[in-house]
Amino acid sequence: MNPKLRRRIEGFFSGLAELIYRHHLTCLGMTLAIVAALASQIPHAEMDTSAVALLRQNDPIRIQYDAFRDRFNENEMLVITVTPPEVFDLTFLHRLKSFHEALEKKVPHVKEVNSLINARDTYGRGDELVVGALLDTWPQTPSDLETLRTRIFANPLYMDTLISRDGKVTALLVETQAILQGSGAADALLDGFDEAGGVADEAQAVPAARYFGEKENRAVIAAINHTISTYHSPDFSIAMAGEPVVMDVYNRAMEIDIVKVVLLSLLTIAVFLAILFRRVSGVLLPELVIIFALLSTGGMLALFQVTIKLTTVVLPGFLLAVSVGYSVHILSVFYVQYKNGNTKKAAIIDAVGHSGFAVLLTALTTAASLFSFAFAELTAIADLGFFGAAGVLLAFVYTILMLPACIALFPIRRKIDSGERKKSAAMDRALLFFSRFSTRHPRKVVAGALFLFAMSIYYTCQVSYSHNVLNWINEKEKITADVPYIDTHLNGTIILEAILDTGMADGLKAPLFLNQLQAFKQKIMAYADAHLSVGKVYAIDDIIMEVNQSLNGNDPKYHAVPQTRAAVSQELLLFENSGSDDLERFTDRDYRVARLSIKTPWTDAVYLKIFVAHVQALAERCFPDVSSKVVTGIPALLSRSIPASLHSMAKSYVAAFLVITLLMILHVGNVKIGLLSMISNLLPIFMTMGIMGAFHIRLDMSTIMIGSIAIGIVVDDTLHFMYNFRKYFDQTGDASFSIEKTMLGTGRALLLTSVILSAGFFILMSASLSLLVVFGWLTGLTIIFALLADFIVNPALMVLVTGQSPSAALAARACRAIEDPCAPQPATSLEINNED
Repeated sequence: MNPKLRRRIEGFFSGLAELIYRHHLTCLGMTLAIVAALASQIPHAEMDTSAVALLRQNDPIRIQYDAFRDRFNENEMLVITVTPPEVFDLTFLHRLKSFHEALEKKVPHVKEVNSLINARDTYGRGDELVVGALLDTWPQTPSDLETLRTRIFANPLYMDTLISRDGKVTALLVETQAILQGSGAADALLDGFDEAGGVADEAQAVPAARYFGEKENRAVIAAINHTISTYHSPDFSIAMAGEPVVMDVYNRAMEIDIVKVVLLSLLTIAVFLAILFRRVSGVLLPELVIIFALLSTGGMLALFQVTIKLTTVVLPGFLLAVSVGYSVHILSVFYVQYKNGNTKKAAIIDAVGHSGFAVLLTALTTAASLFSFAFAELTAIADLGFFGAAGVLLAFVYTILMLPACIALFPIRRKIDSGERKKSAAMDRALLFFSRFSTRHPRKVVAGALFLFAMSIYYTCQVSYSHNVLNWINEKEKITADVPYIDTHLNGTIILEAILDTGMADGLKAPLFLNQLQAFKQKIMAYADAHLSVGKVYAIDDIIMEVNQSLNGNDPKYHAVPQTRAAVSQELLLFENSGSDDLERFTDRDYRVARLSIKTPWTDAVYLKIFVAHVQALAERCFPDVSSKVVTGIPALLSRSIPASLHSMAKSYVAAFLVITLLMILHVGNVKIGLLSMISNLLPIFMTMGIMGAFHIRLDMSTIMIGSIAIGIVVDDTLHFMYNFRKYFDQTGDASFSIEKTMLGTGRALLLTSVILSAGFFILMSASLSLLVVFGWLTGLTIIFALLADFIVNPALMVLVTGQSPSAALAARACRAIEDPCAPQPATSLEINNED
């Protein structure tokens, strides 16, 4: 950058600091008003960590799912199992009935509760079709119970749905309403599905509605848990599973983790600041900036009605870690100037003028890396990008506004130098060791860096993706045992939906379509791999076969689909006239659309993606004449999130790299040095990714963002290093000497701020959610790698690019520096000061 332009920018920041200092009360008042206004919105913040919230509203997969919810008014099902000593026992059945009725009465937003108590029982009595409840006639004797057992095991619809195949576990299925108010979908039915085999325009597909959300889900789960606590006992053991209950457990853990991480981070940062500055003001002022930035960012989320999602859980810890550095860089210069005799006003003006532009650039690089997510295909990632960038910029603004104003308002005692610089001798020796090693062996250092690059890229290519919320939850939570238990006994807890639109009224009454439907189901049931198997598939043909058997003397050999349209029509008409509304679950009133539900065990979304693609391909082959074949449901939403997140990661990495490279070149003022400096920024990221590949740590919704986030953070150190190297090199023309001066000045600041920054991320390892633990550990590790790259790789690169090698004079200067650590250092070095 042109020196004249740089001086003008520094003059601008000095003038701004002077203006704020003179009008500190007005500035503080305005800042507090803005923070208070934003913070007041936080109570209105809402959470939505569901699979639906991952996708943008105009995403075709989400539109399909919303159209499905509009048509059938159903959410994901909650599965509650009861394991008694004996299912077919009168005492147990009475208690099961009481439990069933309590759920219907006490749980809000319930559409229906299904269990053996109200299970549909279809049978023939002479020429009459009887459709009633399984327990319309309550068993009284052991013989009645045995008859009940026989009837239950003779009906394939009950198996793996309401009772396990071994008869030891029974289930209650809780269905909640998807649409709570304001929907015209009940009349439109499946208007969202067009006749061309796709989805209608978003305006047509999604009518005005308020869908069942996290708030309602929390009320449902709380009511169910309260009811369970009343009935649960060793002889009435209750387990619960399903996507709604898993997400509720995750949400509660997330809330606890956020509070814990914020408090521990504030405490940890306070300790480091106290050690660093040994001043009350050096602790309180940065903490005040951090808290204001955190409150403002949370308020912005609520103000813009953006829900807290799976990914935004990392935002508070991230903002806490990165915000502190801005204050540290300015306060370190202020305390040096103030100690050397300048007035508070002169010292803070000089500090902001000296460091303001550098801090602005570091904030811009971090914000740019985050903002690269703002256009991601997944709204959960885009929200983090936009509001994370906003939070970083707010932290910078509050730093510039709050520090001069607070320093003007509060008394700060001047410290008299009592030889504290001697305490930094050990740090100086370590920094000079890195400097001498790198400048004396530049080719070896660069060769080693290139080798690390190659190894990291090799292992990075072995990193795989994963999305399994259940694996993120602490193993001590009951849900982590309940889900596998229910999957084992009922062969599944999640549902994939296939919607088949024949394109004509009564289209699904055609025997050809029904035969294709049965062949489709058989092929789906045959699917199995090491990670996923199909537990059950049910559709309208199950009702038709049940009716056909009932009308033919209840003979099991007639459990088949009639091969004439007239017979199918007659049987469906008889079933409709019986008073049962079960057909509404499987079709529309025109018999044009068929719904097929596929139950699978809980598994990673990676395997669901493969399965969803398999089902879609089967549908295309099995129904060549069907106008629309849509595969939807939570598994389809999750499968969509995988390619979207990987694509978003690739775009964000490229965008962040390009923007930050340009900012680096602008800041350093040299294209060659700016480009070479990016090596030390990319190496730490690839090293972290390589560690993930080597230790089989899979990418997920949090770790996929480490690269873009880390490059925005680690480049800050490189900016400070390169800026000071360039300044000294322009003055002396001696690369090795310039590196030494940079290490003894800026290097000390980078070391201390990197320690604070990495500690802030390591605090995330105290969380109960494993995605936060892994994110914190890997990001903190990346920051340490970045610091080492700046201390080892950058000096070697600068020696090579300038064509200079260390001289004997440099060795003599280094020795003198060690012998005399009290020698004056650049104004950017951090001082350790006494308490106020």
